[in-house]
Amino acid sequence: MIDAIVYDNGPIAPGEPAPTLFLDRDGVINARPIGPGPDGYVKAWDEFAFLPGVLDALAGVTGWRVVVVTNQRGVSRGYVPLDTVREVHRRMIEAVDSAGGRIDAVYCCPDHDGPDRKPEPGMLKLAVEDHPGIVAARSVIVGDSATDLLAGRAVGVRGVLVGPRSLRDEQEQRLRSAGTPFDTADDLPAAVDLVRRELS
Repeated sequence: MIDAIVYDNGPIAPGEPAPTLFLDRDGVINARPIGPGPDGYVKAWDEFAFLPGVLDALAGVTGWRVVVVTNQRGVSRGYVPLDTVREVHRRMIEAVDSAGGRIDAVYCCPDHDGPDRKPEPGMLKLAVEDHPGIVAARSVIVGDSATDLLAGRAVGVRGVLVGPRSLRDEQEQRLRSAGTPFDTADDLPAAVDLVRRELS
């Protein structure tokens, strides 16, 4: 199952060709909760914290389509109600908008497993269906896990792996083992700087 929030009244119409930036959520947009069981998930808006520089970075990609694709297994595990996840996403979108940026769509997979959960490409495929203007050759996915970039590769999207070097080693090895090309950056602002010229 995919839970989606899609906007079609913004400056970029769904069918309009535009550079597209796919983003994972936890560890890319907001700080990833750390802990066992429920503590490893954002369970309320007051637990959601934008990572440094993210709001400014998203404000700098005006004219790009921005699509969030996020696994949220905490729903199927009974840790977080789906309505709470939707509320967090609504408030995340509002905060990005208030800071001068835009998120065109959020695709969330709350399932424990299945074809829609990354590294499977279900969410990205649905995004392409909803936004025919997405062109894989002009698109990038930014994630902090190999699963994000593997999902992107399945639909022909280039990947940028972000996060502290000490945390990227295992993910980089997994990508190399899978034969998946990738770039690296310390965080989302650095990833945006890396791909800005290619997406413009």
